[in-house]
Amino acid sequence: MKQALDRWLGDTPLVGLAFFLTLCGITVIFSAGVLNIPSPVTQGAWIRQLLWLGVALVGFLVALRIPSGWLEWGAVPAYGGALVLLVAALLVGTGAGSAESVGRWLQVGPIRFQPSEFAKIATILGLARYLASRQPPQRLRDLFVPVTLVGIPLLLVMLQPDLGTALAFLGVLFL
Repeated sequence: MKQALDRWLGDTPLVGLAFFLTLCGITVIFSAGVLNIPSPVTQGAWIRQLLWLGVALVGFLVALRIPSGWLEWGAVPAYGGALVLLVAALLVGTGAGSAESVGRWLQVGPIRFQPSEFAKIATILGLARYLASRQPPQRLRDLFVPVTLVGIPLLLVMLQPDLGTALAFLGVLFL
């Protein structure tokens, strides 16, 4: 049973821990919505979060079935596309909510998204592809290309400005 579960899910303890932490987060959202005077903002937020958990689980199961060769093949186009989207966000991006004055969002028809979220994944894939094709770095100058691969999207995100996402890129850079 455990072998079948490991084959189906990959790293079972890691998946279980992520699921547990997600449920803890939903519990916190539920408790934040329990107020003496109901608020339309917080009321039912935990139900929406549960729905998104279901969507995420379906996406996770689909992503597990993607052959690793496809990820390697798509890493360079994804990285290039992410850079194009980040530049587009700087040129024609719009803000949303409390960040209406900054251009972090792109809108295509009814769909509105932040290119920086896609850029995080694309940068990790591009960096992994580059590092897998080389010998481990021996000298400090061997890190120039990996730092540049992370530095370009980091700079584009900082120009938006989006400090939270920039910190995520810094984490990728140092790891």
